[in-house]
Amino acid sequence: MDDSGFLSGPWAECVIAGVKYEQENGIGDDGQGAVGQVINYLIAMGHRDLCAAAERLEQVTRGEVNEDDVVWTVAKFKKAFHEIKDLPKGISYDRFQQFLEQIGGFDDTEAKAISNDVDRNQNKFIDVDEFTSWAFGATICDDDRNIIGRLYCH
Repeated sequence: MDDSGFLSGPWAECVIAGVKYEQENGIGDDGQGAVGQVINYLIAMGHRDLCAAAERLEQVTRGEVNEDDVVWTVAKFKKAFHEIKDLPKGISYDRFQQFLEQIGGFDDTEAKAISNDVDRNQNKFIDVDEFTSWAFGATICDDDRNIIGRLYCH
């Protein structure tokens, strides 16, 4: 889950794909749609604590899913991550701070603070899940997301 309360990572991709599927194909005869199946599986896998975040993402996605870019946003940010990373498993603090300066609006102090916040497991680099959670979080605005998209998600 990201800082704004949305489900993130692969589970989020499943919810978004489920919403798109339901909008294109409807809900099955049994009354349970694809998103319901994803949420039930999330619970079965021991992640009941993420249900509210999944439902929140579902509600927001239903209003935005017809925009092609929204459907694939998680995949696009993962692609951007792989173009930015400078370590085998992630992005170093220095590279992430350079990246923040490149997209603009972040001074050195802010960039360092954001790097520390994004690195949730405090291993001194940003991994793909931390990056995508940050990309959908409250510390980044839509204008910055658009810049990342133009620079790295072509």
